Amino acid sequence: MYLWVKLFRIRPLLCFLFTLIMGFSVAQPANNIGAGNSIDFDGTNQRIELGPVMNDLNLPVTVMAWVKTNSALYNPIFSSSREQSAYHGFWFQMGSNQITVAFGDGTGGFTPSARRSKRANLSFSLVGEWHHVCAVIQNSGNISLYVNGIDVGGNYSGTATSMLNNSTASGTANIGYHKRSTDEYFDGEIDEVKVYKTALSVTDVRRQMCRKADTANPNLVAYWNFNESAVDNLIASHNGSYIGVRANGATTLLSAAAVGDTSVFIYPLTTNTALNDGVANLDLITAGVNTGTSATIPGTHIYRVNERPFNADSVQIPAQVNHYYGVFTTALGDNFSIDYTLLPNFYQPNRYLLARRANATSTRWFEWPNFFSPAITQNGRVHHEEYIISEEATCVGPSQLPPLLSACDSIQFTLPASFINPFWPDGSTAQSRTFYQTGTYIIIGTDASGCAISDTITLQVLRPAFNPVPDEVFCDSADINLDPLLTNIQWFDGQSASSRRFFSAGTYWYQAVDPSSGCLVQDTFQLALDNGGVVWDDLFGETDRFCRGDTVRLFPPAGAQVIWPNNSDSSFVVSRSGDLNVSVRVGCVDTNLTLSVLFTDCDCFVHIPNAFTPNGDGLNERFRPLSECEFNIYHLRIFNRWGILVFDSQDPSEAWDGTFAGEAVQQGSFVYHLSYSSDLTARTVTGIVNLLR
Repeated sequence: MYLWVKLFRIRPLLCFLFTLIMGFSVAQPANNIGAGNSIDFDGTNQRIELGPVMNDLNLPVTVMAWVKTNSALYNPIFSSSREQSAYHGFWFQMGSNQITVAFGDGTGGFTPSARRSKRANLSFSLVGEWHHVCAVIQNSGNISLYVNGIDVGGNYSGTATSMLNNSTASGTANIGYHKRSTDEYFDGEIDEVKVYKTALSVTDVRRQMCRKADTANPNLVAYWNFNESAVDNLIASHNGSYIGVRANGATTLLSAAAVGDTSVFIYPLTTNTALNDGVANLDLITAGVNTGTSATIPGTHIYRVNERPFNADSVQIPAQVNHYYGVFTTALGDNFSIDYTLLPNFYQPNRYLLARRANATSTRWFEWPNFFSPAITQNGRVHHEEYIISEEATCVGPSQLPPLLSACDSIQFTLPASFINPFWPDGSTAQSRTFYQTGTYIIIGTDASGCAISDTITLQVLRPAFNPVPDEVFCDSADINLDPLLTNIQWFDGQSASSRRFFSAGTYWYQAVDPSSGCLVQDTFQLALDNGGVVWDDLFGETDRFCRGDTVRLFPPAGAQVIWPNNSDSSFVVSRSGDLNVSVRVGCVDTNLTLSVLFTDCDCFVHIPNAFTPNGDGLNERFRPLSECEFNIYHLRIFNRWGILVFDSQDPSEAWDGTFAGEAVQQGSFVYHLSYSSDLTARTVTGIVNLLR
């Protein structure tokens, strides 16, 4: 059955995309726009388990995340090392009005002497709202805690001075979970977890707060943005490593964190300062303190998302606009103003409006009623809001694309000339494209009057459903029966039968029509005569020589029937040299083989002297093992009585002359260690050689 999608149009471009996606699946899809997705934990048993991936991490370290907790209880955000018997690694946690970071030195169990902690008690609640939290551990005496870019102080406890991660496989890192004497789980959402192997400054903390991680930063250890879809069980870090696994159904939601591709900030924002960002030749946004007030905002961020929003309900976005902004302040009660200006190359009178929403989880954008002229000023904005340029609805044109196109194998599709500046979901701007997979595509662009347009088309690439003829090896003849659903059969020789018998080897082809799709089928197969026959290597491997004293069990190869000298057809035991008469059948062919098995002496004799006299008299001056073996591996090492290596060679012809580092060593006893192997044996020998002068 094929899916037929009726073309329809609604004013909001990307909300249409969201509606289309949600029509196919209720699960949250992958989303890399802005804050993208977050992970929601139930506080009972859900977590992201990362495995023992941070066991080599040492101080200093920085960890940060966007969080929204539903509970006033202990909420672990990140833990680098799980352990049931002692404090290990570092862990970062929060409660209703406090944040805590700590590290353990792996000794002393769960006592204050085995950990070092810093806890900050806050004058406001963290429950129910998104906050950015960060901990910077320089050393045991220099730990900083931040909420929304503000250093919140705190008090130390514990006396540990170093950090040690659990080096065993049980020392797993986790997001949303920490193992102490009890299991602790996070209740709420977590997003944008970043771990650095350095102590970030306060400026760097604020720089990384409202933007995606700079993945080129060499100090960035791991970065999880959780933008995978709800059906993805694996949660990967920025570089494909530190891959976590959802445990017990941790779910994916749209994230409301204040995150963009870039951000600017100012701490504090006063009546004498302003913060702005913009796109050249298009727009400029400025955040400031409300007009007519003397308030000071502790900190303010403007972040920019360099893509169209994931959903854009009830607004028409101009084709030239491929970004939107957000403003985030440090506290829920902060009030700010915005000035949004359209630049001359873009501004047109009575055409563009400004729309707002609370965050990326909002179901719709709301337009202010007045057009740009060319600027819009709005006071009384609170804490966190996002903004985008919208277009007057009269600019929406009629549908230009057919709802569905179908073709076999591939579809070459060309947009009409009236569809100007096209932009496909994968970023392509081509007017004509070839598709090999079925899909529904939303294309945006402009019409001849410069108005933004969007349209949807389903391209259905049809595939024939049939069972191709496999290649076959036959003895006398091969019967070929084609798939009974095929029609209009035509063989290479003009025949049209669905069943045929072939007596000769060769390459054969036919073509037919699959009635379910209407597509033409072309199939080629090969028939080959079974020549059969096996050789010694097919039956028993690469050698017929074995070591005397061994017992060898010989097995027939797969697909062969073997009758051994004892009339057994399974396996056969050989323990001495001799000839074996074997009958083998493979396919259509019987073969009688005479197999010669040879058992030989596999030892390789090596004589090692127990003394030598390097005294210059020309007799017994050097030490080396003597053998006529052809070595594959040879390694001789000689140590003095203190365990110092005085001679090391992998050359069987090289001998020790009783010197070390160019100087003659004193007479005494030395330990030799010889490892060698030949084609038939491998040994390691250790002994004493006496050096006499």
